[in-house]
Order: sequence, then structure tokens, then C-alpha cells
Amino acid sequence: MHRFRLPLALLGAVLLLALSSVPAHAQPGYLPEPQPAPAPARVRTERYGFTLAAVDATGMVAAVATDSPELFVSSYLLAGPIVHLLHRSYGAAFASISLRSTLVLGGFMVGSLASDCRYADSARCNPDYRLQGMVIGAGSALLLDWFWLAKKTTREAAPAPALLRAGSLRANPGVQMSRTGTMLLGLDGHF
Repeated sequence: MHRFRLPLALLGAVLLLALSSVPAHAQPGYLPEPQPAPAPARVRTERYGFTLAAVDATGMVAAVATDSPELFVSSYLLAGPIVHLLHRSYGAAFASISLRSTLVLGGFMVGSLASDCRYADSARCNPDYRLQGMVIGAGSALLLDWFWLAKKTTREAAPAPALLRAGSLRANPGVQMSRTGTMLLGLDGHF
């Protein structure tokens, strides 16, 4: 009778483990404790519109002081995109050069339509409207560039959650029988 005591004890332990890992029909299944939502990523916005305005103003003052229209045009078209590139805002650099060129040309076209200079003898012909349209277009482009495009938004990753919290350790023993007759004992858990 003593020969069967150890295998019976082992079989009893295995059955106890197998039955304890299966929930009863009256009990709900195992539901892990809900984890708190991870902290949202911090969003940081850096604005550099005043830097952009200072660079534009410096270029234009230098162009007027040296009486160089080439310096004026190149400073107007390139100063803003270069500052955007230095801040690694590549999309803003492209948008800046696009705005600065198209709004000036759009202002020129609107001024040309308003000047009504189709005929040389027209009494309503005023060529100053073209220049006024260009100035309004350039001013609009500069204001949009300084206050709308001159910002860089970065997202900082949220801190990683603590791996082990008090009372968060759960373990479930398990037994599985394969078709070949081998028995697998296991322990799965939630840490």
C-alpha cells in the first residue's frame, strides 16, 4: 500500500492544480485589474516669429541702406525659409517661400486689374495700384509667416509606467494534457 502513496499524492496535486485554474460556471472569468491609462504625451510649442521678423527687418534695412533691389528681393524671398530650415521646420520653409512668392504675384495681378490700364488713353489708368497690390501681398505673406508658420510643435514621450505595483502580482497554475499522453504543468501570471 505504501508503493502507491507517492503517485496518488502526485495525481492528487495535479488534479488540485487543474481544478483550481478553471473557473466555476457560476463565477465570472478572470478579469485583470484595469491599468491606469498612460499619461498623455506632453506637447511643447516653440514660437520663433520674432526672430523671423528681426531677420526680415535686418535684410530689408540693409537693402534700403545699400540701395540694392537685388538684396531686397533675395532677402524677402530667402530670409524666412532659411530661418525655418535652421529650426528644422522643413514644411514651414516650403510654405514660407510659396506664400512670399505667390501673394506678391497675386497682389500684382489684383492691382493690375484694378488699375484698368488696358488702353493707353484711359482716364482711369493708375499704375500705382500694381505697386499697392504687391505691398499688400508682401505684407500679408510676412504676417502669415511670422504669426502662423513660425512655430515648431514637438511631442515629448510620456514616462513609462512602473512595472511592479503593490498588489498587482497574480498567478494562475495550469495543467494541460496533450494527445500523446504527456502532461504539461504551467504557471501563467500577471505582473
